Amino acid sequence: MLAEYGVISQVPLSRITLMATGSGGGYYTPYGTIEFTHTKRRTADLIRRTISARDRPLRMATKHAAISDLVGPGRDVNMMEL
Repeated sequence: MLAEYGVISQVPLSRITLMATGSGGGYYTPYGTIEFTHTKRRTADLIRRTISARDRPLRMATKHAAISDLVGPGRDVNMMEL
């Protein structure tokens, strides 16, 4: 979502990161890597921080949520163009 919002210029082609209430981990597939990052947020908070789109099967983070989810856990923010 950060690439779609224009916050980072790189478009990840072989990796998708998803926030999950279950355990974190990664799955390596022939199409790329699916990374699950664990969150302790309540379901209501997750719903409030995401949006749905008819053409997408998964809810998507709002711009604010995507940025805070990157900055909060101390992930690499060098690609951000704010």
